[in-house]
Amino acid sequence: MARHFPPPATTTRKVAWLTPAQVAEIERRSGERPRRVVPYYEARRGGALLGYAFVDDVIGRTEPITYLAAISPEATVIGVDLLTFRESHGYQVEGQGWRDQFRGRRLAPELHLGRAIDSISGATLSARAITRGIRRLLATAEVVFAAAERE
Repeated sequence: MARHFPPPATTTRKVAWLTPAQVAEIERRSGERPRRVVPYYEARRGGALLGYAFVDDVIGRTEPITYLAAISPEATVIGVDLLTFRESHGYQVEGQGWRDQFRGRRLAPELHLGRAIDSISGATLSARAITRGIRRLLATAEVVFAAAERE
């Protein structure tokens, strides 16, 4: 997290319990069903909110892929780090260049593999899974966190 929210930023672990209405709205926006319980980290410097970090799992071909997504208070991607890759194929998503495609992205209709995000030969399922996970987390940030900041 220090890579995306460098010291003297501090992070606090929190949990969001989504309402049925939030779950439905996140699914409508992202096309992905969110989990009802969303653990996350809130990053601050002094009193200023810097963003959120999510440690998330998606299923690649058959195994979980664990990654960290740092998202701004405005629901844009700050960065994506691959934490654990368990698949026997598709390791190309570990490349920083591929993950950098997400930086600065918002949830938008073109945020799909093969559109705004380049596919990787030999890693299509892993790349698709991570892209879908990022869409779900961006929708979560919009629905849950961006709405709370406006209140």
